[in-house]
Amino acid sequence: MRPYKSALGLVPDEDIAQASGVAVEVVQALREAFGLDAVAPSPDLASPAPVEDYHGPGLGYESLLGTMSGG
Repeated sequence: MRPYKSALGLVPDEDIAQASGVAVEVVQALREAFGLDAVAPSPDLASPAPVEDYHGPGLGYESLLGTMSGG
């Protein structure tokens, strides 16, 4: 928990608990002991859309692929 002490009051308790591997209650108790206010939970970030496989010419990389070594 010590490496995450500087994040108390700046990062949501849930995120610190997950990163440090302790219970949220422990993080909350430490934050309150230091007199720091709670931070709103982080919004869920949208996961990037998967890129579909492209089937076709090598987009100009054919000459490079022929010169690559196998090892």
